[in-house]
Amino acid sequence: MLELDVYADEIWPGKKRNWIYIGALFVPLNKKEELLRKLMGCRCPNGDWKEKEEMCKNRCRQHENHDREIHYRDANDHYKFRIAKEWIEMLLDNNKRNLGLVYFNILGLDLFKIKFDLFDPKNKKMSVYNRFFRTVLLSGIKYFFNDSNIIVNSVFHDKGEQEYYELFSWHFAYKISKENNIRFNNNEIIFVDSNHKKSHSLESHFIQFLDVIMGSVFSCFHPPENRNKRILGEKIKPLVYRLTKAPKNKNSSYNYYRKQQIQFFPRHDLKEPPEERTLFNEQLKPNRSRFNNFYTDRKILLENSNQKTLDEW
Repeated sequence: MLELDVYADEIWPGKKRNWIYIGALFVPLNKKEELLRKLMGCRCPNGDWKEKEEMCKNRCRQHENHDREIHYRDANDHYKFRIAKEWIEMLLDNNKRNLGLVYFNILGLDLFKIKFDLFDPKNKKMSVYNRFFRTVLLSGIKYFFNDSNIIVNSVFHDKGEQEYYELFSWHFAYKISKENNIRFNNNEIIFVDSNHKKSHSLESHFIQFLDVIMGSVFSCFHPPENRNKRILGEKIKPLVYRLTKAPKNKNSSYNYYRKQQIQFFPRHDLKEPPEERTLFNEQLKPNRSRFNNFYTDRKILLENSNQKTLDEW
């Protein structure tokens, strides 16, 4: 039996793009303390984070700057960028050493191909998000932890408009547990501010980590002008390339198989309401059929500043 905590976040459409990205970080409780220790260690230039600076052996006199909310969008900030970069490096080191600490599932939704009329007319945007949020959670749990009886301890979501959508906070657990061998200790989403200074909760650090992963992945397909954001994208790009080109490669030195996943939807224009069971079955087996609307092979648009080719990685 395996117990998990799950953390969720999203990237909404912008002026020049019509994509929603939904992400979930799955943290086995028996690995949670170690992952948190590594995340906090990246905050400290000496790799040994203490809650208060007076507890540090080597005081950097920048403790407050290192103890702020980390966001991909704030990559211009010197201190936040350094920590975000170290988190991506920690993720890649985790993969290279096959530590099995980081499980994430990211789904990009192409809104140009989705007819909003197929969803709840009262709140089409949140209806789309709610439907695919469950798909991201369920497919991630099944794909990453297929051979275990699963207990989801808690699902944490960054505070946002989802908090005020009637069905969102409870419907996911009801639907998933009803049709699968998955139990929830907490049947409602816990909305937590991603800023740990406001939430006073360690859970916020995991949401910040997911935010940095999602933002770095996002930059691979929507190249930013900001130099630091491009650097984050370039760092994670070798992993993104493998996850999109060869998602089922069990022998990759990046050890991502059944630990990390990036998919996109739909391949074809969505002309009728997506049935949930069909969505789930298709997401577990993308690219198997030309009729399957989930796909992984999407062109990476971010070019490396040093012009190193993908084949050289």
